[in-house]
Order: sequence, then C-alpha cells, then structure tokens
Amino acid sequence: MRNAFEILGLQPDAEPEVVDAAYRALMKKYHPDRAGGVEAERAQAINAAYSAIKGDRAVITPPADRMTERVSPDVATHRPFRPTRNLLIAIAASTIIIAVMAGVATS
Repeated sequence: MRNAFEILGLQPDAEPEVVDAAYRALMKKYHPDRAGGVEAERAQAINAAYSAIKGDRAVITPPADRMTERVSPDVATHRPFRPTRNLLIAIAASTIIIAVMAGVATS
C-alpha cells in the first residue's frame, strides 16, 4: 500500500493545515456523489490516508462489497418483532379488559 502522504500528494513534513486543504481538494474531485460513483475506491483511499495522518481511529470504512448496499430508512428505525413480548402484552390487556367488564357487570 502506498504511503498516506503519497496518496494525498504531500510531503511527510506537511503542516496540518496543508493536509486538511489537500484532503478537501481531493474529496471535491473524487467524491462518489460528484464523480458519479466511479471513484469510490479512490475516495475510500483518500479517507483512509487522511485518517491515518490525523490519527483518527474512529473512522471505520465498510468492506468493498457493501459499498453499494443501500438500506431503507424505515428498516433501521423499526423494532424487531418479538412474539413473546407481544403475546404477554395482549394477555395483560385482555385480563384488564375482562376485569373492568366484570366490575361493571356486578355493579
């Protein structure tokens, strides 16, 4: 793999401001949204190089085979179906309704 500074086109003794400027300029040029998606690998390499230089370990790049996968927004927001929990809620609600109806019937 090439050196992170080589990927950004910089010298190893480059100032942090220069690193930031080079990163922004390259991402403007190679960002997948602007370049039509054909430069996704190049943009990923630029991000990885910038993260390595800045020491940012929190940036995690997804595997290449999942780069094109799109997830519907509603998939991530819904809770998973839990039949046991739903059954317990239904039983509790039915018990309360029966108790209320029995109380009304006897009064």
